[in-house]
Amino acid sequence: MSHSELESAAVRLEQDVLEHYQTIRFAPIPEGTDYKDHQKNIDDELCTRQKNITH
Repeated sequence: MSHSELESAAVRLEQDVLEHYQTIRFAPIPEGTDYKDHQKNIDDELCTRQKNITH
């Protein structure tokens, strides 16, 4: 990755981490869903986004 690509990826990663925190902290847990399952779904979504940024 070039320097400019790394800079843009870093900004996107920072935004994703902030959104991830806000989602875990403030998003209501869907009815019938266990907290750990809900958090795992959110974590999986963040990991997928990060993989898309770096590839």
